[in-house]
This record gives sequence, structure tokens and C-alpha cells, in this order.
Amino acid sequence: MRGALDSGKLRERLLLALALVPAALLAPRIIGQIPLSHDHATHVFKAWHFWTELVPSGRLRGWSHFWGFGSPADELVPCGGELWVGLFRLLTLGQLSWLRTYAVAVAGLMFFNAYASYRFGRHFFGGAVGVIAAWLTLLDPGQMLEGGWEWHTEWGVWPVTLAACFLELSLVRLDRVLSRASAREVAFAGALVALALITHQVMLVALAVSVPLLCVAHRWGPERARAPAVLRALGALAFGASLAGFFLVPFFTHSADTLDLGWLHVPLATALERLFTGETFQNFAIALHFLGLLGIALGLRGRTQGSRFFALAALACTLLASDVLVRTLHLERVLPSLVKLEVNRLLLVAKLFWFPLVGYALTECVRFARRLLETAGLAPRVARAVLVLCCAAPFAFPSVWRPLARNLQRPVTGAADLPDWAALEELAAWSRAARARSSEHYRIAYELWRGNHLPTLMPVFDHTLLYKAGTTPTQIFKNLPRAEHDPDLYAALSVKYVVTPEPRDEAWLRPVRRFGGLSVYEFLGYRPEPFTLLGPGHAELVEFSPERIVLRLSDTGPSTRLKLHVASYGRWRATQRGAELPIATVPVYSYRYPLLMEVAASNGELVFEYVERPADIAGLLLSLLALPGLLGALWLAREQRPLVVRVATELGRFRTHARLGAIVLVLSAVALVVWRTRTRRALLPADSLFQSLAAKDLRFAGAACEKLEPLVFQCGSARVEADAISPEIWGVHLCMHAPRNGKLELRTERTLGSFLAGSYDSIARQSSGGSIRVAVDGQELASFPTVPPYLQQQFVQFDTRERRGHKARVELELDGSAVDCFDFRLLE
Repeated sequence: MRGALDSGKLRERLLLALALVPAALLAPRIIGQIPLSHDHATHVFKAWHFWTELVPSGRLRGWSHFWGFGSPADELVPCGGELWVGLFRLLTLGQLSWLRTYAVAVAGLMFFNAYASYRFGRHFFGGAVGVIAAWLTLLDPGQMLEGGWEWHTEWGVWPVTLAACFLELSLVRLDRVLSRASAREVAFAGALVALALITHQVMLVALAVSVPLLCVAHRWGPERARAPAVLRALGALAFGASLAGFFLVPFFTHSADTLDLGWLHVPLATALERLFTGETFQNFAIALHFLGLLGIALGLRGRTQGSRFFALAALACTLLASDVLVRTLHLERVLPSLVKLEVNRLLLVAKLFWFPLVGYALTECVRFARRLLETAGLAPRVARAVLVLCCAAPFAFPSVWRPLARNLQRPVTGAADLPDWAALEELAAWSRAARARSSEHYRIAYELWRGNHLPTLMPVFDHTLLYKAGTTPTQIFKNLPRAEHDPDLYAALSVKYVVTPEPRDEAWLRPVRRFGGLSVYEFLGYRPEPFTLLGPGHAELVEFSPERIVLRLSDTGPSTRLKLHVASYGRWRATQRGAELPIATVPVYSYRYPLLMEVAASNGELVFEYVERPADIAGLLLSLLALPGLLGALWLAREQRPLVVRVATELGRFRTHARLGAIVLVLSAVALVVWRTRTRRALLPADSLFQSLAAKDLRFAGAACEKLEPLVFQCGSARVEADAISPEIWGVHLCMHAPRNGKLELRTERTLGSFLAGSYDSIARQSSGGSIRVAVDGQELASFPTVPPYLQQQFVQFDTRERRGHKARVELELDGSAVDCFDFRLLE
């Protein structure tokens, strides 16, 4: 008996070692090169900031001044990636540089990815399938948003892969829970669910899809899971969600702080066509695709819960990675935050099931061939030998082993491969010395190509605040400008130096140094004060820490207001002499970049503090109470207390009624959702000008408009309506839309609030431009061209506080790309 057990353990260890082979071959390349392409630089900064700025101050999340006008750090964006890098920081005792530590952490992910894939496949299908799944996962070329080498190592979006590993392991544990496992399994399953949720938010959707299907698979067939087992699984999920409550509760309640960075992907019909033509995934071998389809077919008719679960989950994730939720079901009218979901990422989740299904199909084909050979009279050993030779034969051909060898030698884009890296290293040394010599508040603006994210890494070396023109990966918050060559914006940002790869001759710049291909200019409009005092008085900066800013004001008047050059978010609170002051979100200058905070101020100390909101406190309490709650629930269930037994017995009498009530509740919810999808009202906020707009107030291309339904107007042959609009660059916005073949004119009588705010975005990547004109009572507030499409969604805001509460005639004129996606609101 002992020999058999030892033999089983030995086989298990050999299979696991075989599954880790590709990781062992790929990891040294990552450690040697230190990946810095695309998003890697920002992930290094986030890990450094988390462990050197947040954790020492006793915070897991909070405010940071490092980027732009500042932004929340590790809020509404999970911190699992930073925890992963920090784990390797601890394991190496902090003896490695941050770059080397980061490389070791990414290399460690290769092993963890192989291990999780192996455990996932082995648990449901056996060791052979686990090994196949691990190899396919590690050697998957991948592409944008779909996982694989190109995505997690070249583009640097590896936290999604890390979260997927936790998802796989959590599903293994949940399957054990459904098989009437111990309370220990419930705790482990919940902990892994929490780790998945705090590593990447797409796991919310992945769990919402996979866990119900796992329960369905267990209830379908001869080995049906009983209701208590399903309740235990739900309890494990609840425990995991509670542990992650410090992130989840603010995430659900304050998602309006984030940009609409969703992606609709392809139409449902196209997704179905690609499914059956072998084109669902990018850079994916067609043979593997059809083997996966065979695995799905075998799984649906299979005898085990695991095969059915994998087949259902692979199909569900593949079909949901289309525009079905928005374009077919119109669920964005019920849940507007759906437009923030990049559904393409569900193809990454689909691969978690697809690869084991490939292995399942292969092993089932081998078993079938073995039975045929043995039926033909071959001895079992001979049949096995024949099958081994048949499976190994393809590897004798160069067309098979050469791509495999190429996959095992995938390139890593490191520092030596980046043209700007050497210059940035020299620049960092100079900047670090400049920062040490000065006590002033200032930033460095980097005007490198908008897709070059290396500047986000610079604070790791020089501890200097920065502004990066263009987009910044992993920065999803709204109040972050993206413009460049804007001296008024630079003055408000307290920019002192501008770094650019091209010679500049503007009068407001003075050359300082050149490092390789990068030039450093001094910004002559630099002002160190991170505030502007509007009206009489004097202000002095007393404290400027991450979550507390103190100013001392004197000689102020009744009309004095102070604009703080820090981005406005809901957690900021302003107080003076113990009284809280209302904070208005105002533009940086004129009507541009409505990002900053402004308050009415008087003499004395004015304090801005970054405080906990009720949702933040509730989420933290939920996380702290998760473990005691689980222990209490397990104790009640284990002890079988008389009161618990009596309550359970009484409730059992109403089981039929409870089931009927649940069915009625579900049907009612479905009916409510269907009814909500019939109207577009939820697409725009209640204070949008277009919500109550009369047909007479709108004209398009010179034609009068007819109101067909709320937020839908027919203007001659053109339709102006609210919809989910997807620009070519990125994102999905809920906004009004009109064709470009005419000018949109709006003239309506409204009671003004404090501000008239608007937004616009261009659909086409190559846009011919557009224009917007805004007037109130015939007085033009602004007339301006739209910005280039690569700057993505833009926000404008006009001050109407002097006329607040008065009726006025609001006039808007939009032309060209401005009518692609737009909305204007009256803000109180």
C-alpha cells in the first residue's frame, strides 16, 4: 500500500515538473532582460509607490500627487499586482533593485501560471490534461486583451494573468466545496476568490459567469450536488467578496470617477461565425481551436460535471466577448457601468477553459484509438507503444518543432531594446540631483510620444512629480489631462522642466541640457504655488502632503475664492475654522480641463483633507468582519444548536413556497430589466439638456426635428439620438449622436445652475475636425475647435454662477466630429 502511495506521489511530482518546464525555459529571459515595454514601466512605478509611499504610512490606498494634478492610488484599481511584486521584494530581503525585483516577480508569474493551469486541468480531467494546459498556456502567443505572451509580457498587462491564476485555483476549491468538502475548503475557496478580485476587476465578470455554470454542472447529472453544497459554495463566494470589500464597495459605488474605457468588440453574429471558422482568438493555431471545439462537444455529452462545466464556460465567455450585452440586449440602459467593461478580456478567460478542453479532446481521442487497437487484437502494451509513436511522430518534422522552439525563445523587450532608456537614465541622475537641491514644489513634463510610458517610471529614480502628455496605462481616472504644448496648463501644474525629443523654439521655453535624444527645457512660466487666489487677499502654503494640504489666508474679501491645483475627487474635504466648505469642481483655466477644486475662502487656515467616505468605511468594515463572520457561520452550522435546528425545521415547511417565491422574484426581475431596456432615459444623467428637450428646440442640418421618444429625434432624414457610442481609439460612451452631414443647433430656455458642462469625443481615428459654440442669452461663452481624436474624450465647463437660479436661453452649435458623441448638462 505504501509503495502504491509513493508511486502515485512520484507520478504527481513528475507531471508537475513537466508542466513547469516551459516556465523554467522562459523565466530566465525575463530576469535577464527586465521587461520595460509598454505598461511595464507603470507597473514598476505602482509597485514602488505602493511599498515605499502607501504601506509605510499605514495605507493600502490613498492619494498620490505624482501624476498630473494627482490621482487616487490603488483605488477602484486593484492592488494585487503591487502585492505580488512586494512578495518578491520581501523574499529577496530588498537586496535587489526595483527593476530587478520586478523582473523576478514577472518571471515568478510564469511558474505560478503554469502551476495554476496544471492544477486546473488536473483537477477536472487528470494529470495529462493538466500538463497539456500548462504548456499551451505558457506558449500561447496571444494578442491585445486576449492574454498570452504578447499581452502579459510584451504589452505588460500581466496582472490580468495573475488574477486568472487565482480564478483557476478558486474554481478548483469551489468544485471541492460543491462535492461536500470540509469547512477548510470553504475558507480556502473564499480566500482565492478575494485574491482574484483584488488583482483585476475583470474577475468580477469571470466569477459571475463561471460559478453559476459550475453549480449548474453539479446539479445536472447523476452526481447532483445538494442544496446545502450549493449554499456552501455561495458562502465561500460571499466570504471572498467580503474579504475584498475594501476594494469592491467603493468600486461599485464610485465608478463614476473613472473614464469609460470599455470595448464592445465584434457583433454577436461575427463572434458565432469566428467560433465555427476557427478565428475566435488572435494568433491562435487553428488546429487548437478545432480541438477545443471537439472538447466542447465531448464535454456537453460527457459523463462528468467537469467536462460539462468547461464546455459551458468556454462557450459562455466566447459569446459574451462580443457586443451582445449592449447591442443585442441593451443592458447598458439598466446598468450604465457596462460601458466600462472591455469584453474582449473574456476571451482571456475563455482560454482558461479552452486549453484544458484541447487536452481533454486529445486524451479522449487517444483513449478511443487505444480501444480500437485493443479490439483489433493488439496487446495493451503494444497499443500504448503505437499510440506514443503516433503522438511523437509529428515532432520529427521541422514544421512542428521549429515553431515550438521559437515559442520557447520568445523575445523580451528590455532596457537595451528601448531607444530612450539610456537618455532617461542620465536624465534621472540629473533630475535626482536637482530635486535634492530644491525645496520647491514642481513637476517635470514629458512630451514624448503619447504611447511611450517610460516617463511614468521616473519617480522611482528621482522622486519627482511628473506630468506625462498623452495616455497613461492603468490610470483610469477622469481628472487627468492629456494635452501637450499648453503653457497655461503647465503653469497650473507647477511644471518647471519640459522634456522633449524634438528641438523647441517657443518663447516660454529655455534650453537647459540634452541627454542623448532628449532635450530638457526650463519652463519660464513656472510658478511653485499649487493654488490660485481669486479676489483680494494673500495665501501661503503651509503643508502639502499626500492627503493633507494646509494654506494660511489673510486680507481676504467677501468674494475671495481659492482654486487648489489638485484634482477634484469625492474624498477631498475642505474645512476652515472647523466648518466644512463646499468644493466646486472648476476648469484649470477658461472652460478647459474642469479638474480642480475651488472653495470660498476667508482669513485663517484652510485645510484640505483626503477622508474616508461612508462607502470606504463600509468596505473596510466588511473586510475586517469577513473572517469572524465565516467562523461564526461555521460554528453555527457545526454545532447544530437547537435554535438553529428548530429554525431550519420551520423553514423547511415552507420550502415549496420559497421556491415559488424565488421563481416569481426572478421572473419579476427579468421583466423589470426587459422593461428598462425599452427606454433610453438611463443612458444620460437626469441633468442632461437633452432629457427634457422639446422638438422645437432642436434643429439639424437646417431641418426641424420631431421627438420620437425620450432622447430620440428625427430631423429630416437624419436621426439624433442617445446611444452607446464606441470610438475607434478606445472607450464606450453613453452620449448623444448625430451624423456628420450637418450642424446641430440647440436653443432652449432653462433655469441655470452653477455650471454648464459638456463632453465630446470623435468616433473616427482620422477625423477632419469639428467645432463647438456655446452662448447664453446671446452672449458667446466660447467658440472652439475639437481636439485631435487621439486625445480621446474631452470635458468642458462654463461658469454660470452669476446667473444661477435665473432663466436663460442656452444656445449650442456643434459641427463636424463634435456631433459624433456629445452631451451637455446643467450642474447645480
